[in-house]
Amino acid sequence: MNLTQLQDKFQLELQNLYPKEEVENLFFMLLENIGVSKIQYRMDNRSELVKESFCMEVLKGLQAGEPIQYLFGEAYFYEDYYLVNKHVLIPRGETEELVDWIVKDVPKNAFILDIGTGSGCIPISLKKNLPETTVFSVDVSKEALKIGLANEEKILGTGKVRFEQCDILKDFPDFEPTVIVSNPPYVTQEDKRKMHVNVLDNEPYLALFSNTPLQFYERITMLAREHLPEGGSLFFEINENYGKEVKEFMISNGFKQLEIRKDLNKKDRMIKGVKA
Repeated sequence: MNLTQLQDKFQLELQNLYPKEEVENLFFMLLENIGVSKIQYRMDNRSELVKESFCMEVLKGLQAGEPIQYLFGEAYFYEDYYLVNKHVLIPRGETEELVDWIVKDVPKNAFILDIGTGSGCIPISLKKNLPETTVFSVDVSKEALKIGLANEEKILGTGKVRFEQCDILKDFPDFEPTVIVSNPPYVTQEDKRKMHVNVLDNEPYLALFSNTPLQFYERITMLAREHLPEGGSLFFEINENYGKEVKEFMISNGFKQLEIRKDLNKKDRMIKGVKA
């Protein structure tokens, strides 16, 4: 099988699952994973396919609705590739924008608490780009923490970020941060109806969905009010439909200089407040 035949097979087998443009994007993601760039493909798209069995396994997984990042076992985020599996959310572009904001905003010697480790993409990216910071990250899931630790070792080396199991709805770690950041579960049941099957059937439910839209924002904001020093910063990734409510709750809990930023898709996606 050559590369053109592989692309034709992708379009045929996946046309009922994804739009044509998405199938093309998945095809080129696969090529990149096996070391073939778009330029190479355009120059020689009749060349014989290498790693054919792997490509067929990926196609089979895509037909079953599995996200391509889980099939690769890795996902790109903020200049690095992170190990991912079904126990952690796939890192997304809007979270890169949140990390970039924090990197450019906080003091170089900040004490940062990340709530909701997942793949570790937030705390590891922050520590890598702000090496003088102290970074602590918590998650309720033991399996997610294993992935976070594996990614720390892969990208930074061990011992750079402190990871700990903690149910933030019930407890708070023994750590006094100057910055708190969280990308908590914020997908509502209404949002759920609009989501693709590959997300609903494969990404971890606890990391995606919240029983009430503001549950984690309210809890973390109250904890931030208690544990942040005056002038400390609180950052959230937010549901685009609840930016106003999160902002109002943060203000009512003594935060000032509130700023909501839009992501590249022009959706309200992140917020920052400073403890008064």
